[in-house]
Amino acid sequence: LGSKNPQGIAMKTNELISALVLDGASASLPAWRRPLPAVLGLLGSFAIFAIWFGVRPDFIAAMQTPRFLGKLAIIAVLGLAAYTTVGRLARPLGSAPRHAAALLMAPLLLLALAVIIELLSTPAADWLTLALGSNALRCVTLIPLLSMAPLAGVVWVLRRGAPERPGLAGAAAGLVA
Repeated sequence: LGSKNPQGIAMKTNELISALVLDGASASLPAWRRPLPAVLGLLGSFAIFAIWFGVRPDFIAAMQTPRFLGKLAIIAVLGLAAYTTVGRLARPLGSAPRHAAALLMAPLLLLALAVIIELLSTPAADWLTLALGSNALRCVTLIPLLSMAPLAGVVWVLRRGAPERPGLAGAAAGLVA
């Protein structure tokens, strides 16, 4: 494969990739602006959720419970780990961080700990109800729908980069969302 650069000189694929790498710093967004589209998408999702369902009357009190804080911690750790991975994958010749597996395992370990604590504090007869919840169908539908705005923001940032492995970068973007 060959292409021509602006001077009309034939260029091999590896040379093109090297040129993209050198040019990548000037073409990409400044570091402080990279999370902005995802954050705006997240705020949009919160607004849609609040308009559609309203805000719980006991929201402030619920925010102070261990369950809420635990869910927030798991989501925050997962989001940050996935966003770090996306940031690395968005660059030409970028690869997932060496510690990506550990980063992505941390929220799973937090989730396992939360499940164990919940099971220990709930009678065994209530475990099935606890596992299924009362909003399972609603969650399975709404979580992907509400993830679309943050996903659009992360994909927008990815399009400004040049991921060598777009499938992996897209999967990480989906995880962020």
